Amino acid sequence: MPAIRDFSYNYISTAGTSLICDAPETVAGDLMLAAIACKTAPNTVVAPAAAYADFSKVYTYWPETGFGAVTMYMNPSSGVSVGAAGSTNLPSGAPSGTTTFPIITTGGTTNGNTASYYAPAGLTNGATTVITRVFSKTYTTATDLSAITYSIGARLYNATDQWSVAIYSYDPAGAANNKTLVATGIAKFSGTIVAGAGTTSAITQVQTQWLPADFTITGTGRIPAGNKILVELSIIRVGATTTAPRIYFDTTGATTSNTLTFTSTAVGTPGSEYLDVTTQAINATTADWNPISALTPTLNEAMYFGRPSTWSNFAFTVSTAGAGGTAVATWEYWNGTAWATLTTLTDTTVNWRTPTGAQSATWGIPGDWATTTVNGVAGYWIRRRISTVGTFTTRPVFSRVTQGLPVVWLPLLNAVNSISSNIL
Repeated sequence: MPAIRDFSYNYISTAGTSLICDAPETVAGDLMLAAIACKTAPNTVVAPAAAYADFSKVYTYWPETGFGAVTMYMNPSSGVSVGAAGSTNLPSGAPSGTTTFPIITTGGTTNGNTASYYAPAGLTNGATTVITRVFSKTYTTATDLSAITYSIGARLYNATDQWSVAIYSYDPAGAANNKTLVATGIAKFSGTIVAGAGTTSAITQVQTQWLPADFTITGTGRIPAGNKILVELSIIRVGATTTAPRIYFDTTGATTSNTLTFTSTAVGTPGSEYLDVTTQAINATTADWNPISALTPTLNEAMYFGRPSTWSNFAFTVSTAGAGGTAVATWEYWNGTAWATLTTLTDTTVNWRTPTGAQSATWGIPGDWATTTVNGVAGYWIRRRISTVGTFTTRPVFSRVTQGLPVVWLPLLNAVNSISSNIL
């Protein structure tokens, strides 16, 4: 019996002069109704707005990291919200010369700093002043810190001045500037006195380090679930010279790094972090989301795409092409019992090493595709999971993803001459 059914076309374009429309699951007596978008010039992309269908939800699912032996670098960042304490204020590039303080920035797993220095001015003699505040990621699983070391490349201008460091847990959803002490480091002088104090040439910068024995840990060193690590570096200004001290940043060099290292022990089983990137995935802003967490993605991290009904294709807009490495990303769907491999008909995303521009993936709709709940949202879900770990040389950056193929190329002598199908 002929019926009205909703299906998707798989458009296949070549250098020839034909368009092949594949309409699956048809039976004798069916009628085919097609809307074709054309362009007068061959090899031209046509992207009619009506072809797009946005997803209900798009999530990144990155298994929680930050446990075991951890190194956190102080990296430039500006305008990044850290929650109740406001936003970061250290711009990228070389933050040399006199800069307002305290510097507020984020900690990273790699050193992204440039050879430069930060020189706070206007310090008050006889006072302790917070110079830098560095915030970690938010821990979704509580963790205990131990074996803490802290290292800075710095120079003071008075032989009696000292640095002090303190580590806190910070609740980004709490009151402004809240903090609970986790560990305190002893006060230390930094620099090598050459010929007295108080002049630029008198003290040269050195790497100043606090070892585990230099820290007093409060209790178990607990960072509660939902909190960030906050590292505050302060200067204890004793000398009378008003010349600013300097903190140095670099990607290399024994005297120019700024790091916190520690052992992080999860309290319970580490969870997984869902990040809702729906807005970034469906808006027109370019280069605003990543499909993988880092150059070396974590095993079983994934992108999740959900809709209230089944569908058979993706259209991606890629800003930065992923490259290098041996990581494998597998398409999967929920079959009512488990995640099963989705057999794709076409896929130009190449394990996230997709070229820039418009890319796509298509598949036949599985007969056992069932609804499930992901991060509290029910629907039909597809995920792309890192099934084999490897290191990319370039991390891909995406601009948009939609359901439906928004690109049609139909160079039939600059017109629609004929459309043929196998529906009889």
